[in-house]
Parts: sequence; structure tokens; C-alpha cells
Amino acid sequence: MQGITSGKAYPSIKQLYNIRDYFGITLSEFFDEETDDPQRMHTVLSLAKQLTPADLDRMIDLMGRLGEK
Repeated sequence: MQGITSGKAYPSIKQLYNIRDYFGITLSEFFDEETDDPQRMHTVLSLAKQLTPADLDRMIDLMGRLGEK
């Protein structure tokens, strides 16, 4: 593991899955270069999936208004 953290080696597939499981995210989220916090993004997406369509529309509207500031 020290080689991975120092940048001298790549993780094995098994280690990669262990890292993914540790953080509770998908591999897609792990490799998403557009987010600085994949764990937080995973939480947001998980919670959004639980909303009703009407509540999801409200959340999208709110996020849009907050992003304009």
C-alpha cells in the first residue's frame, strides 16, 4: 500500500475494490475527475434517489438558485 500512496505503484484490482468499499462509492464515482469529494457526491445521489419526482424538481430548482449566487 505504501507504493500506491507514494505514487510508485498502482493498486491491484482487489485493492481498488477494497478502496471503493471503504469509501462506500462506486468505481465510476471513484474515477470521476470532476468532483473533489466523491463520497459526498455519492451521498447526495443516494438521497436524491429517495425523493419523489415533485420533491426532486424542488431540489433541482433550489440547487439552481443556490448555484447562481
